[in-house]
Amino acid sequence: VVRGRIVQGDAEAVAAGICPGQRLSTALGLLPTLSVFERNEVRERQALESLACWAGRFTSNVSLAQPNELLLEIGACIRLFGGIEPIVDAMTAGCAEQGHAPGWAVAPTPLGARWLARAGSGTIHRKAASLHAALADLPCHIPDWPAEALTRLESFGLRRLGGLREMPGSGLRQRIGNRPVDDLARAWGDLPDQQTAFAFPEDFAIELELPSRVE
Repeated sequence: VVRGRIVQGDAEAVAAGICPGQRLSTALGLLPTLSVFERNEVRERQALESLACWAGRFTSNVSLAQPNELLLEIGACIRLFGGIEPIVDAMTAGCAEQGHAPGWAVAPTPLGARWLARAGSGTIHRKAASLHAALADLPCHIPDWPAEALTRLESFGLRRLGGLREMPGSGLRQRIGNRPVDDLARAWGDLPDQQTAFAFPEDFAIELELPSRVE
């Protein structure tokens, strides 16, 4: 929780009707036995960096997209692992062993993969045409975009990225700004989307919380 509102819940909490943005008092009314923790962004960042180090077993081309996304460029290692599916299976199983339930997607562009992963697609798109079709069906509500731009898109009656993509770019820039238009171009692969490589640490150190007091 943050400031008395739910940020994230586990599967049992979600099954009880608890959702992000909900007041803590409402959540406790739904599930009186709820265990509550204050959000710790430092530990979240450490967890993401730990996953990035672990993901180095698949590829050295790893990037972080804060606060909660991990990008792996796997094009050069597909043959080594015997295809995309074995890589995905190994990564999702490894995440589960570490207590994480990732939303994922595989796509030719970094931003396209991120948007599809956020939507929980869990799909593999090897070709640009497949990616474009999947992106076109996504809703226009992209959390990274300015609130004013999202409000204007709603007023235009645009609900899907496919419809937004078909509009003239010059007019869109005047109406909703440069950021959404450039993001669309990056997601579709029309603009380059260079990522900052994760710097693997030379030394390894980690703290392990034990389940009980140890002498």
